[in-house]
Amino acid sequence: MSLNTRGVRGIETYRNLHGIEDKDNALGNWREGGGDSFERSRAQERIHEAQRRLERTQQQDRSMQRSQEMDYGLDLDIGL
Repeated sequence: MSLNTRGVRGIETYRNLHGIEDKDNALGNWREGGGDSFERSRAQERIHEAQRRLERTQQQDRSMQRSQEMDYGLDLDIGL
């Protein structure tokens, strides 16, 4: 199971445990002084980590695509 999949599952578990149905806010509305602040903080950290991994993966994909495009141009001998 990928790290991204685990992150999504962790967030969905949090949502299910806390009855969150809000589609616009993954963790629901923040309740000041709520008893679940530690769990919410951990879930928020999972979201940020999943976002960072996704950004790195997207950057790697773009870099690989650019490299392949450059290689393709050289193969066609178009004078790059």
